[in-house]
Amino acid sequence: RPASTEHLNARADHHLKQHSGRARAAEHADMHRTCETGLKRADASDAKTSASSP
Repeated sequence: RPASTEHLNARADHHLKQHSGRARAAEHADMHRTCETGLKRADASDAKTSASSP
């Protein structure tokens, strides 16, 4: 299930604010790996939630 654009934008905004001023390349790449993992987890739990809701 693709995440909504709005959801992704909100997340990107949050990351930009959180990481601005200290986005060294390695840290940045690492943050993206963490973020992608988090997104997959969030999508999985979203799917469970919407499956169980009426």
